[in-house]
Amino acid sequence: MTGVQTCALPIFDLYKVTNGVMTKNISLDAVSNVVYNLKYPSYVYSIKKANGNTLVNNELKIIKNKSQITLNNFYNASDAKISPNGETLAYRIYSKDDINSAEGMKLYSIKNGKQIQINTKVLISGNVYNWLSNNEILYYGLMPDKQDSSKIYKYNLDTKKEEVYVDNLSGYVTYFTVDKDDVLFLQKNGDMSSLTFYEKSSGKYTSVDNLIDDVYKTVLNTKTSEVLILANSKTENKRSEERRVGKE
Repeated sequence: MTGVQTCALPIFDLYKVTNGVMTKNISLDAVSNVVYNLKYPSYVYSIKKANGNTLVNNELKIIKNKSQITLNNFYNASDAKISPNGETLAYRIYSKDDINSAEGMKLYSIKNGKQIQINTKVLISGNVYNWLSNNEILYYGLMPDKQDSSKIYKYNLDTKKEEVYVDNLSGYVTYFTVDKDDVLFLQKNGDMSSLTFYEKSSGKYTSVDNLIDDVYKTVLNTKTSEVLILANSKTENKRSEERRVGKE
């Protein structure tokens, strides 16, 4: 079934700058939440169809090799992430206009034009997933019928096997990013939080910071392995609270 767009949104142009020269790649009509892979050109964006009582009813558009695919077998989709080779899409969905209708992470083969079923009993937590390689994805979650199963797992799309990737967690993970085989993650336990770096080759955990409350976005410099983090901290939250109190 193909949904009908019921609201007017602007047209956006996607540009590419090479050696100081800017060229227009494509025009995107009535879009939001654009994600892309520049090395293996593929673009994914959402189109709003209608406002619901709780969620926005939308559909996903995928553009690759000048062809377009529409995904709309859901009420709402978000947090799209493209694999490094641009061939597979991870995203999460809600089946209806209800926050309790979340169905977790889904995988779609852009290359083959079909859904990928994953063999897992893990309840994947929100948007806490990220690509490790072309055919491997990491996600945080737990198994409801198994104690001490709150971990970061790895799923291999070729072998269809799942395994624990980051084991020793002292709280629940709200965000992580990947640098080659290593993982930088934020975990919380009550009022405590810890930004932790996990080095896969040695199995070593290093506490980076314990003041960050939330991480919103990270950007990795692959040449230097430096990570830029957009976050808020307990110190800034305390200052904000003090400022608010001072004005009352």
